[in-house]
Amino acid sequence: MTTKTIQLIKPTHDQQGDSLEEVYRVSIQVWILRILLDLNGYRRVGVHLNIEAEELTKFLELDTDSNEDPKDSFVPVRLASRLRNLESNKYEVKGTFSANVKSLSRALALSPVEEGILEFLLLLDRGEELGEVADLIGSVLTYGDLIESLAVILDIPKAEINDAIKPDAILFTSGLVRMKSGPNTLRSKLKVLSRLNDAVSVHQDHPLGVLTQFLDQAPAPRLVREDFEDYSADYGLLNRYLKGALKNCLAGCNILIHGMPGVGKTQIVRTLCDDLGADLYEVSAQDRNKEPLSRWERLSVFQLSQQMLSKRDNTVLLFDEIEDVFPDTGPPWLTEKRGSNSHKSWFNQQLETNQLPVFWLANDVSQLNSAYVRRFDIVLELRPMRAKARSRLIKQAFLRAGVKPGPWISQAAENKYLSPALIENITRVMAQTSHKDDESEVAIFEKLANGTLNAMGFPLLNLTEHTPKLTYKVNLLNVDTDLGALMKGLMKNREGRLLCYGPPGTGKTAFARYMAKDLDMPLLQFRASDILGPYVGMTEQKLAGAFSQAKEEGAVMLLDEVDSLLRSRDNANHSWEVTQVNELLMQMENYQGILVACTNHKSTLDNAAARRFDLKIEFGYLVPERAWDFFQTVLKSYKKGFMRNKQDVKARIYKLKQLTPGDFQTTTRKLSLTNGGVTALGLIEGLEHEVRTRSLSQSREIGFSAEF
Repeated sequence: MTTKTIQLIKPTHDQQGDSLEEVYRVSIQVWILRILLDLNGYRRVGVHLNIEAEELTKFLELDTDSNEDPKDSFVPVRLASRLRNLESNKYEVKGTFSANVKSLSRALALSPVEEGILEFLLLLDRGEELGEVADLIGSVLTYGDLIESLAVILDIPKAEINDAIKPDAILFTSGLVRMKSGPNTLRSKLKVLSRLNDAVSVHQDHPLGVLTQFLDQAPAPRLVREDFEDYSADYGLLNRYLKGALKNCLAGCNILIHGMPGVGKTQIVRTLCDDLGADLYEVSAQDRNKEPLSRWERLSVFQLSQQMLSKRDNTVLLFDEIEDVFPDTGPPWLTEKRGSNSHKSWFNQQLETNQLPVFWLANDVSQLNSAYVRRFDIVLELRPMRAKARSRLIKQAFLRAGVKPGPWISQAAENKYLSPALIENITRVMAQTSHKDDESEVAIFEKLANGTLNAMGFPLLNLTEHTPKLTYKVNLLNVDTDLGALMKGLMKNREGRLLCYGPPGTGKTAFARYMAKDLDMPLLQFRASDILGPYVGMTEQKLAGAFSQAKEEGAVMLLDEVDSLLRSRDNANHSWEVTQVNELLMQMENYQGILVACTNHKSTLDNAAARRFDLKIEFGYLVPERAWDFFQTVLKSYKKGFMRNKQDVKARIYKLKQLTPGDFQTTTRKLSLTNGGVTALGLIEGLEHEVRTRSLSQSREIGFSAEF
């Protein structure tokens, strides 16, 4: 190479305590003088220069007459004399900043020209004098102006500058630098990764030390392979694929894992890498000062990590919350004004060429363009684990934290929104609090869990309520089907599609829970709000996912409020309403398991839906005899009896024409909150109140819990 590289900076030694501007003073002086002299910046001094001319004169150490105006010091002859004097001497830069830049340059195999440009841009980004003078070049620099300016400032041929700042040059593909399109000033047109200045300003023992500003080496996993038994097949596949990819140095290895926040996405990746003895690095969403990284910064860090870690064996990258980055994004060096096609092309190229295996994590995969999704080698949805696995996870977390597991844990584990991350957070807090007995432990756990669950809009735990749960007895229900015979058939065939319909509170949903318990099968409950999506095609996608999940887990699938999903197509106003119904009917037709659909509005269902159900069960209001039996059962569960008013209470029960099991549950909960508690008189008065105030048009969630 014939390049004439400028030997930058500081006279002889790097004295501890010198500012970066002092260390690089000579280099900055040379660059400023070339801008002023060779790029005609001197003509704009005093007009466009924000710093005082006198201060700049002192910084450049120009010979001046004490009586002259500082603005008059910037004349070509004087500037040329000072520049010749500086260029005639050789200076060596020593110090942390320079050493880190050179180390980074070697790690990325930068050319001397690329290294010189990077060093200049870093100093331009932080130097007041250099930055202000650079603005004198102009505010409407084109790409050609940029090449010309850098060639003059750094004294490097334009052809070599052009090669160094091409879009596919290492400075840009590594994520170190981005270029904004359109006319801009020099320091706004070329921008270095903002936190890079901080990273190269402190001592680093290794080139990878620069990455620690943005990249975290993953800590040891908190979970083990056995904790993911619900995903044993998927875990095994991921393990084998990752092992092969690492062994064969497979390029373009990309795995997408998605699921609700806290479900264990990060933990399963950490556990996988720990099993394989692989080094896992995680692209952070914030820097060491806990400041959030921008979209461009995170993508740039990803690129830089790929470049710097590509020579390391047995290394994996993790990129979390990608939905915040990829929609409408492009390569770091492209402006946001570029079209989406450029964005897609850039990202697709990354998925095909990245040298390290990458795990991409998303909370909501629906936000990702399908053009991206289909390019991942493996796409895995991580759903909430089953209650049994969740219970074991809570117990293990308690034992690690020195907290005594209580018998109530199995009840808590029934809440599917109690994620591994939430469990870990709760346990960490409980380990620091004093708790004397099991009762205080359950109260603390419930308080901490419900605080988060409530904020996220999820169902709350109810572990400390002392209200006995009502026993579910099928013989007390008013149904038109022999439920005992039905259970025997389901036990034998393990397949059936049931429609349960009737007024709210009559026991439809509770029957599905009873069924799952009696069949020793997990229950997967989906409400309409869980399925319906705001975008075209999302509902169909969620429906397919729900049926797939039920099949994988061998669960009883409960579709509550199914009328919202199977509304008559005759009344459809939009095409998506029709496709939604078509999708559900198709899934029902092909489903080989137990499906229970519940509705309060059978008349609104699509006509074709009736043919898809093997059995339609009507749940009605309690008949007087069964209502009376139900009343006595409730009193027994509370160990309460009658005084002298039994016959009067019985007569009042027989008069209630629209009484439901749900009314009993609602009333007992209310009475449990009063000083008097549940009594025969209080119960009958509460039931009468529920019947009196019932509004058939009011939509509310109602039902009753069951103890089996």
